[in-house]
Amino acid sequence: MKRSEGARWLYAAGASASALCTAMAAHAQTTEPVSVTEVIVTAERRSESAMKVPVAVSAISGEQFAGQHVAHLGDISAQIPNVEINSPRGNSLTDVVIRGVGIANDFTLNQASPVGVYLDDSYMASRSFSGAQAYDLERVEVLRGPQGTLFGRNTTGGLINFVTRRPDLGQNKGRVEASYGDFNDVRLQGAYDLTLLPGVLGIRAAGTYHRHDGYYSNINPGKPDPEDLDTQAGRMASPWWWRRSSSTRTQALCAPDSPRRSSSTPIRSPGTGC
Repeated sequence: MKRSEGARWLYAAGASASALCTAMAAHAQTTEPVSVTEVIVTAERRSESAMKVPVAVSAISGEQFAGQHVAHLGDISAQIPNVEINSPRGNSLTDVVIRGVGIANDFTLNQASPVGVYLDDSYMASRSFSGAQAYDLERVEVLRGPQGTLFGRNTTGGLINFVTRRPDLGQNKGRVEASYGDFNDVRLQGAYDLTLLPGVLGIRAAGTYHRHDGYYSNINPGKPDPEDLDTQAGRMASPWWWRRSSSTRTQALCAPDSPRRSSSTPIRSPGTGC
């Protein structure tokens, strides 16, 4: 009697396991395959997939920037491995280190960095551009060095290439984004495409504004709080397709920056009651 009950129990357990495996197999067959978004980069001075290019490159799309609230170059160090970005003198002047290669002895502010910064494949010689705001971007490419063969001098450690969004020569359109946060953090971004000649000539204007109060209280009367920020920037680009496969692009930038950072003034941390 006990043997028959045990046999029935084993038979029921085996049938349940078989039914479970069949259900799992059927679910696996009906599950749609996961698609991977292809990212096109210009790491070798030509457009190709980031998965096929034989270079150590990392790319962040503009949609990822918007979702992660990246506003300055220093914010991307948390998104890309082997990249460290410091701003000891404020957001206007940053030090970029890739794989441990960067400025070793910063004895002057105009010293060239071994990590190059590019805007649409154009070298930005001044280190102050590394503190410019990141807005209206198609993607950001980070190439590990050395890259002197393709990009020339000052790329021993690598480079960061900002690729801006190109104007849409098919229609007039625009967008505006706004956000508000703690410490009166206000962020505004906008862009507008104006088509002058469809498929031939157009203009894209983009701008951004970012401000917030200081993160610490300055106990000196009449002095600004440290770590406050007030920056704005604008960009205008105009491509002209004078042949089917040839074009000329003109771009103008403006990025005034007025952060007031100070570590030598007496400060009081918020919430301490000091």
